[in-house]
Amino acid sequence: MQRVKLGDLHLQPAIDAVGSVPVGSRNHIMLAVGAESEFEDGQADGGLNGSWWNVGWRWRPTNRQSLEARVGDRFWGNDYLFRWARKGSRGDLSLEYIEQPVTFGAIEFGESGGGTISADRIVSQAYLSKRLSGTMTYAAAHSDWRVQVYWDQRDYLRSAQAAASFSKDEEYAGIRAGTRWQASARTRIDFDVDWYSRNLAQGDVDTVELSVALVRQLTPQLEARLAGSWNDQNADTASLREFEAATAFLGIVWRR
Repeated sequence: MQRVKLGDLHLQPAIDAVGSVPVGSRNHIMLAVGAESEFEDGQADGGLNGSWWNVGWRWRPTNRQSLEARVGDRFWGNDYLFRWARKGSRGDLSLEYIEQPVTFGAIEFGESGGGTISADRIVSQAYLSKRLSGTMTYAAAHSDWRVQVYWDQRDYLRSAQAAASFSKDEEYAGIRAGTRWQASARTRIDFDVDWYSRNLAQGDVDTVELSVALVRQLTPQLEARLAGSWNDQNADTASLREFEAATAFLGIVWRR
């Protein structure tokens, strides 16, 4: 069967009003206000359905470069966002820091075949993600390349009462890289590598995932895929599992 992965739901607040005021030809001042989305049906405590606001500034010194910063207030306290992006003729560069509440969504089918999941990765609590990431993309004549470096602090919600609080529980840091090589008009080869380190309450875990796939486009929605993956997980404590696994996948994938 196709690879499955955990799907995190990034909760976006409902926007009641948003405004942008130009200051000169390349600057904008932004203001947004609204109400929070609730983590689960019927949960009305802890300020999760209360009001929020943020104010920010966006600067575009050139048509290829932009810089944005925001600060505001949400139910956990101060809220910050920073984003820088630069577009090139063949690739893009970006740097982003964003804070947002996340909750466990559902197990969903991934985009590539093969892979494993383990029970100790399933967490149903809501958490506050404080994520810093840098991304670089490059488009060659017959291939696309992508590299991302990221750090993510996850502070889990401890209470749904009025004194709801988040505590620092986990840190993720990793590197993702991948390429898509178009061998012919309908055939491509995908290769991805993902290394990440998790600093958990039980200890530290390092994971390496490699995957390669041969893909043949049958129709705009259907593709035949032959894929394989290798996973290796190492932990510094006996309370966390260590494993090494290899998987293979052969099948037809339909994309909407």
